[in-house]
Amino acid sequence: MLMIIGGVSWRLRPKRGARSLAALMGAATIWAIGSVHTQLAMTYTGNLLATNIGYLGISLVPVAWIVLSLEYAGKEAWITRETVAALLAIPITTQFVIWTNSVHELFWRIEGLLIVDSTQLLSISSYGPWFWVHTVHSYLLLGAGTIIFLRSIAVSQQIYRRQVAMMVAAVVIPWAGNAIKISQAFSMVMDPTPFLFVISGGLFIAALFRFRLLDLVPIARDTIIDEMHDGIIVLDSDNYIVDINSATESLLGIDPEVVVGLSATEVFNSCYVDRYRDVYEGSENIVVDIDGKQRVLNLRISPLQSHTGERRGRVVIIRDTTIEEEQRRRLKQQNDQLKRQNDHLEQFASIVSHDLQGPLSIAQGYLGLVHDECESEHVDRISTAHDEMEALIDDLLTLAREGQMVGETEVVPLDTVVNATLSADHDEMTVEIESETYTVKADPGRLQQLFENLFKNAVEHAGPDVTIRVGPLEEETGFYIEDDGPGIPPSVREHVFESGYTRSSSGTGLGLAIVKSIANAHGGDVSVTDSENGGARFEIVIDDEPSRASESFHE
Repeated sequence: MLMIIGGVSWRLRPKRGARSLAALMGAATIWAIGSVHTQLAMTYTGNLLATNIGYLGISLVPVAWIVLSLEYAGKEAWITRETVAALLAIPITTQFVIWTNSVHELFWRIEGLLIVDSTQLLSISSYGPWFWVHTVHSYLLLGAGTIIFLRSIAVSQQIYRRQVAMMVAAVVIPWAGNAIKISQAFSMVMDPTPFLFVISGGLFIAALFRFRLLDLVPIARDTIIDEMHDGIIVLDSDNYIVDINSATESLLGIDPEVVVGLSATEVFNSCYVDRYRDVYEGSENIVVDIDGKQRVLNLRISPLQSHTGERRGRVVIIRDTTIEEEQRRRLKQQNDQLKRQNDHLEQFASIVSHDLQGPLSIAQGYLGLVHDECESEHVDRISTAHDEMEALIDDLLTLAREGQMVGETEVVPLDTVVNATLSADHDEMTVEIESETYTVKADPGRLQQLFENLFKNAVEHAGPDVTIRVGPLEEETGFYIEDDGPGIPPSVREHVFESGYTRSSSGTGLGLAIVKSIANAHGGDVSVTDSENGGARFEIVIDDEPSRASESFHE
């Protein structure tokens, strides 16, 4: 059974504690084999050889046990090469002493063989000084490992307690039998250890398979606390510092070796101590000066209570929120600035809507009366200028009121948007759709505005009989709109999306700026290149999950 458990542990050696458990099982197996063969050997030499081999396992079991207990308790940092070498010093020396015992008898004095119930055993008349060095060393390691395991019971969940109980019992039982044999407490002649190992094997199997010994290994709470980024200070009921973690040391610049055991008033500013003296639960931000720099610290205070509900002290958790507070302050400034800009744009839109559209409507009305009374080529020019002013006002209102905001998005087929965009004014235009089933997720109204502005741009530069092709992009989510017009020279492509830029005498310079703002509002962008026919090709990338810019004003 011990060999099976050792084999299983070795196969699981990447897991914490598996290697040391395999070593423990290996040592116990050697001990058990040696003990069994001492019962079976028929000669003095064979009996002595089996006993010496058994002591190899006896010497190594305590070392493997203490290492396993440290790993189980999360104290791996203590297990260094130097530590293991020190632990093995006496077992290695013991092996040298026991195999050369016939020369010096430092381990024991053997008189010969003792026959008990047809079993031949070594007759040991006395134990030498090194035997007691080995014995004390072994029991010290076994006791220390057992204490480490038992301490973990007090702070562990039920399943871990059962694991510990199984392992402690599995190791203590054979050692108790060995101790009884050595002490001759019951005038015991035969060593009961081999028989007790049967019980140990059953307990280890239960711990390994029933309580998942290597699958569920607890992480020591001390390790968790020390690895936390938040500082932790434990105060007793009299406001004395009981414990602090390493994060507190680096955060506040205090040495645990110095401050633990001192009163809080001896370590911290008295104004804060007085302020929180009677506070057992709460959270608050404070601004403190650390190394000449102001830091914002969040304090969370929780009570420590006994099982009867009696207050035993407090736990203070300290988090440095300086960066978060600075980011929150900057975000508030940005939101305030965006709100002011939004108010200015709304005011501008109101002026454009009422103070410009009103007089323009009056001017258009009177121009109609003039056109009825007389015919003049100047009337047509004035009418064209009015139309351009009206288009400019509409574009300005679109930028000012909608900007980079989108409403509810939905899956929109491209052919549906194209058909909704086409009107009687586009009767000479030819539109070819590459894929009638292609869809994008967008705000339908804003998407139609994008198409309207690009169609209008194509007509302005290529004429009313322009041919436009619409289709999906190959490598990105989005689509292209291209025409067979004169195209856009590479030297000016980086400027065409700027507000006010136009190469047409009748353009407002805002159409492509609106296209870019709509693409940006959908989490994408727009670029321009050459079409296959030498015309302009606009590629619009649309994010699958566009964000609403309007939400940032209300964060």
